[in-house]
Amino acid sequence: MEKAELVRLAVQAIEDKKGEDLAVFSVAAKLGYTDTILLATGNNQRHVDAIVEEVRGRLIQAKQEILGVEGREQGEWVLLDAGDLIVHVMQPAARDYYLLDQAWADCKIEPK
Repeated sequence: MEKAELVRLAVQAIEDKKGEDLAVFSVAAKLGYTDTILLATGNNQRHVDAIVEEVRGRLIQAKQEILGVEGREQGEWVLLDAGDLIVHVMQPAARDYYLLDQAWADCKIEPK
């Protein structure tokens, strides 16, 4: 699957599940293990899980391999690894604490 299409599918899934504060970072030049990182906020554990499951389902439907999903048990911060795309969905307190937006601020792009 083309990288831009992969990102578009994930962004649409997050938006459809009402994920908040969506941010897209093009990190290929900065990180060696992925090209794009998406950050989104879910209001609670159930919302975070629903967002991740929607992204996962759409990517699988498009024949994209999912390498792993971590953090679902706690639901504070769930990471979905789809190779060229990493999706972080966090509850507000976790997002405020870890400040991932600041770590990749110089790589931020507008979602397409």
